[in-house]
Amino acid sequence: MKKLKIIALGLIAFAIASVIAWQYIYEQDTPRMLGNRAFPLTEKWRQCVSEQIQEISTDGHKIILVKTKKSLSAYDLVSKDLIWVIPVKEQAGYFPLIPIGGKVFVSDEEILWAFDLKTGSVLWKSSLDGTDVLIPDASEKFVLLNSISDRVFVFDAVSGQKLWETQGARGYTQSYIYNDTIYIVDYGIKAFDATSGNLLWELNNNSTPTGLSVFGDGVLYYLEFPDDETFDLVAYNTIIKKELWRQNFVDNSPNRLYVYDEILFLPENNALYQINTKTGEINWVKEFSDPTNLSVIDGNVYVFEQFNRIIHALDLESGTDIGSLQISTPRVLSTETQEMISTESRLIFSRGCEVFVFGD
Repeated sequence: MKKLKIIALGLIAFAIASVIAWQYIYEQDTPRMLGNRAFPLTEKWRQCVSEQIQEISTDGHKIILVKTKKSLSAYDLVSKDLIWVIPVKEQAGYFPLIPIGGKVFVSDEEILWAFDLKTGSVLWKSSLDGTDVLIPDASEKFVLLNSISDRVFVFDAVSGQKLWETQGARGYTQSYIYNDTIYIVDYGIKAFDATSGNLLWELNNNSTPTGLSVFGDGVLYYLEFPDDETFDLVAYNTIIKKELWRQNFVDNSPNRLYVYDEILFLPENNALYQINTKTGEINWVKEFSDPTNLSVIDGNVYVFEQFNRIIHALDLESGTDIGSLQISTPRVLSTETQEMISTESRLIFSRGCEVFVFGD
């Protein structure tokens, strides 16, 4: 019996070592696409940076930002030219960056920076208290900073001065800036004057936990969890302070909400729902494994199937499958960081140390 156990353990160890070795060899090889089934976009260019990419972002028009643990670089969207590159602290590789209004806002545990989007020069920096932080939102006037499980801080986007702070949520606090008002979503909605921090109004949902949310043109779409088995998707107009509709779903762990014009997308673990923002009616449902990183370009929806590492292209109106692109091995083997964003006409995704730009 002992001998059989030793043999079994040896076979298991060999199998694990083989998978690791195969994955190592694959990732050392020249990165390539693994499959293309009538994908409607073609590769425009790719660029390899010196390290594993932690995050990509864009100003939505001309510039792509690429962040690693040690650097932040900007590339021209069309020409691929490197515009600038600056060193950043290694801790900053784990925190989000937001480009808006000609600035790039980046933080680590100790400092919040504002860089000039065109040159990469430091416009200002503000000291933080050394806790885990995220940047939920920013505008040309204000920057929001969330100290996880603690506070929400509001900074002046021009000077870097901290204006005020308020109590945050149990974890990551979702908050938004709209028309000089800041909305914090947690057990309902709180609306603050962005400059003074005065509470303008509050919607209390009777201690029902609030989950994911997204803000679109004055309307907050958010999740409520009335019990352990279902959740409500709620649309609330923050201008007239009125609930527009709510739709009940069986709880299947939604991972994010996306809003595009008059369409709302709800990705769950096994499906993607397209929902009419005016009525809450479901237009179509498409089955996927762990869909995320949704983008819309020229009437098509692009969604990254995270587990299988496939980008799917769907018709926006009908949800019809029109093509796919497998960009690497499935998640069970791949150790590479991958994400996807878009501009008005370009699809951008990262894989390992490379960034890819696709267009029509």
